Amino acid sequence: MKQKVGLFIGRFQPLHLGHIDALNQAKQHWVTEFLMGIGSANKEHTAENPFTYEERKTMVTKVLKALHIKFSIYAVPDMDSDEDRKNFIIENLPKFDMVISGNPWTSDIFKKTKYKICILKIRKDIKSTTIRHMLHIGDNIGLGQFVPHQISTYLEHIKASKRLAEYYTHEGIWPSVAVDGIIFTKDKKIVVIKRKNPPLGYALPGGFVDYGETTEQALIREMKEEIWVQVKIRKLAGVMSDPKRDPRAHIISIVYIADIISGKVKAGDDAKSVKIMKLEDAKKLKMVANHDKFLQKVSIQ
Repeated sequence: MKQKVGLFIGRFQPLHLGHIDALNQAKQHWVTEFLMGIGSANKEHTAENPFTYEERKTMVTKVLKALHIKFSIYAVPDMDSDEDRKNFIIENLPKFDMVISGNPWTSDIFKKTKYKICILKIRKDIKSTTIRHMLHIGDNIGLGQFVPHQISTYLEHIKASKRLAEYYTHEGIWPSVAVDGIIFTKDKKIVVIKRKNPPLGYALPGGFVDYGETTEQALIREMKEEIWVQVKIRKLAGVMSDPKRDPRAHIISIVYIADIISGKVKAGDDAKSVKIMKLEDAKKLKMVANHDKFLQKVSIQ
């Protein structure tokens, strides 16, 4: 089988284990040399693009050298159109045989060219947004689950956490507000959902508060959308505000106790499935985003 040169484009803000898995998948398609295109190379010092091209180049170099991967690195700036960007890549980068992509944008702009597309399976669902959130709040334990140790060390060296905190404040990026419900059925059991979107696992039903909506209105709406029932709020149960509790972002959740007054519980919206169970049994479940810890200490009376 002929050995191939593969083009892999990413912003690498920062490089993470999902990128490494992508390279490993490409190797199974006989890619032995990688052209690493650093996307948005002309964007830096913002919350979305905190690291410079040179910093990202350093990160890629440190990790790929450690993995003994043959590679070269090229800047791919943002341009006015996808066509301009595609032409820039073809005209300015060395010849390649295959485009490595887990990104629909990359696949779309190259699908009408002569290049074969190596479609990747997203086996590690890691989002750079999540990693930047962890950097911002100083969650080093969580960060270590998503990036190679060379990246953790380098990010600490360049004081990335302090940098992200400054960008978030300067750009007015504040915590989001959500609502969750301890929802009782007529036979005094509660509803627990299994989430179909990250973070995956068991959780109390809930969702984000819309602009212009009270938290009470949001809870009633979310219960209609997520478990298909009408509820009457009994009381405020408390607040979950730990910045580290949800891997997606800093999300403050207002939790209410409410009773079902109509409708039949079934999975909708973000719920993959639902369980109706005794409160004491629900307290034994491992739940995402600190929902289990909240249930343990909440007063139901």
